[in-house]
Amino acid sequence: MKKLLPCALWACLALSLPTNAQSDCEKQTSFTSDENKDTIIINPSPGIKFILIGKNTNDLELYNNLDSMKALFLNDIETATQAGTYPTTSKVTYYFIHPNGKRRLKAENEDYIEPAVNVQKELRSMSLELPPYEYIIYALGNDYEFHIHIKDPKDLSKISAVNLKDALAAALEDKKIIKQSTKIEIEKTNEHWVIKNYSRDKTDLLELTPAFGMSLIGSRWSPMAAFNLSIILDDKYGDAYIKTGLTYSVNSFADWSSEKFTNLNIVATYGLRYMMRVSGTKKGWLGLQGGYMKSYEKEGPLHDKYKVGITAEGFGAFNFDFDVLFLGNKESIYGLTLKVPF
Repeated sequence: MKKLLPCALWACLALSLPTNAQSDCEKQTSFTSDENKDTIIINPSPGIKFILIGKNTNDLELYNNLDSMKALFLNDIETATQAGTYPTTSKVTYYFIHPNGKRRLKAENEDYIEPAVNVQKELRSMSLELPPYEYIIYALGNDYEFHIHIKDPKDLSKISAVNLKDALAAALEDKKIIKQSTKIEIEKTNEHWVIKNYSRDKTDLLELTPAFGMSLIGSRWSPMAAFNLSIILDDKYGDAYIKTGLTYSVNSFADWSSEKFTNLNIVATYGLRYMMRVSGTKKGWLGLQGGYMKSYEKEGPLHDKYKVGITAEGFGAFNFDFDVLFLGNKESIYGLTLKVPF
């Protein structure tokens, strides 16, 4: 019977391996990044709008070379226009800047047919009331996108006078906004840059979830049922990263020695747990828990005892807990619980 718990642990590990292997495979074959990005919108004047998409830091050093990038773009597009190699009526223009200094300008001509409707792009355009002509600058070495929207191609000459460093300085006046916001809108009013609006995707919530499963406590199997009341805290992108709260569970034990369902004993556990989402996973949680055990019959080795352990969710077909149960007189036993996720 002493080998029963290690065997159960190995079985629990085996059940989690297929899901992990599949996740690694999906990561290797994925060509899109799911990394969260921040958006800074700059409105220098009517008919002109700048949009920065990248990972904001407290000092916004990511955009230190923004004005020089803009100057390179305007110079290259002017050169291409004079050479007759750039269609000035293009609604969408792409400009790539490689870390080695090479630059490339690409434009969608009038004969270009959009292969599919980009609903997200259309929604953004309508929500932000974007002007129709778009110029997208990709700073490949700095990992950000710089979108320029203008009402008329002739307005390109106006953006050279816009000092984006001064605009970003307005956001730097309150670094708490940068740290907590996913979207910041900056506007020029009376020759001064001010923060017009800011928002985030944070949505903390209260969650009540049931759980059913089987426990191996010492050398005895026991069916279990539980309810978890948790507060889930999100980061500014709306991704949950902390889960903490109260747990209530019951385990039932019976005497099967006479092949009859006798001497039923119900043990309830009132507990606390604290979990954190494992980095690199969307559903993987790992944490600590503790609880007080009480038998409804007010007797038995688990009555009026305590336990502590680790808990894991989202790593396979089952969620599981591994606990140390303290029986008193320096005696303790181990417990493993496999739970069906809901």
